[in-house]
Amino acid sequence: MPRDVQRDQQPAIVIVTFNRPASLERLLRSLTEAAKGMSHCPTLIISIDGGGSEQNACLDAIRSFKWTGEKKIIERDSHLGLRDHILACGDLTRDYEAVLVLEDDTRISRSALRFSSAAHLQYRNTQEVAGISLYSFFYNEFGQTPFVPIDDGYDTYFMQTASSWGQIWTNTQWRAFRSWLSKAKVETQISIPNEVRSWPVASSWKRACNLYLADTNRYFAFPRFSFSTNMGDAGTHLDRNYTHLTAPLSIFRDDILFGSLDSSTSRYDAFLEIEPDALKTIVPWLRDYDFDVDLTGTKPIAALVRPYVLTARESPHARIRSFGFNHFPPELNIIFEEPGDVFALRKREDLDASPNSNVALRARNFFNAPD
Repeated sequence: MPRDVQRDQQPAIVIVTFNRPASLERLLRSLTEAAKGMSHCPTLIISIDGGGSEQNACLDAIRSFKWTGEKKIIERDSHLGLRDHILACGDLTRDYEAVLVLEDDTRISRSALRFSSAAHLQYRNTQEVAGISLYSFFYNEFGQTPFVPIDDGYDTYFMQTASSWGQIWTNTQWRAFRSWLSKAKVETQISIPNEVRSWPVASSWKRACNLYLADTNRYFAFPRFSFSTNMGDAGTHLDRNYTHLTAPLSIFRDDILFGSLDSSTSRYDAFLEIEPDALKTIVPWLRDYDFDVDLTGTKPIAALVRPYVLTARESPHARIRSFGFNHFPPELNIIFEEPGDVFALRKREDLDASPNSNVALRARNFFNAPD
């Protein structure tokens, strides 16, 4: 990954803020650290939503912040709300080739801006990539379990879920999303987790984006090492501070081996389950079966459409193959053919419709230790 790039190759930085001056100041401090040593700092745009009780304090922090590149301030005349504010900031791609969007409850690493530039150049012309994340998932917010992507030799992986804690959109990627968003959809025909479907339509842009990814078979590209993190501050979607989405930040990583969708076997669907074709590449005998993956045992039955399912769901009927649960992430148990009876390849028609809560609990407490 190059240590510095020209200004016209850098996504413009767009900070989205509203009513959290302390959070904003923390993000700006981390931005200063990330810009050290750069000969060309990207354009910085700070967009503040209207109507906040702490708006003056936020404006004071913005105006006093020193940035060696171009700095612009957008004061919204009225209160847009989080969803429409993010959409308005994404629309800035009309003026820039790409934008790096950071909400004020994020913090970035010292290597974040160099990664941002390199990842933008790597994936800007890949049609199936709908966005690029600086954040790396360590928690499956749909299954409420730890998340570890399969290590396929590359420093990136791909998922059909959006990143909202540091993300890049090119103007081409954003136009495609906006075009999809402008057309009426029958949401029930799009297979997404129930948790996503329950997110508030009025305030969650990520809900719409996850639907878009699933409907158009597109992905976000993620780094294996996180260059941004959600600090879990109370706000629109959190009633108090949380740490379950806080990812360990990469501090000095400058060399990234980017994978492509074609070369990567670390590809995940809208439920954060490894894709069958990726697993077939690693486990040759699975190529004889047309199957869905449901290792958390929580996918809605309607989302399982293939004749076979690799699943944690139970059934009174005979299984084709079975596996234990002594490796994490769960798919390693299939790759290594771990003996046991926790996971199984089953016929779809034989499945128990009830989710297997025991497996979800086991996954949440996989790294248990003796008293």
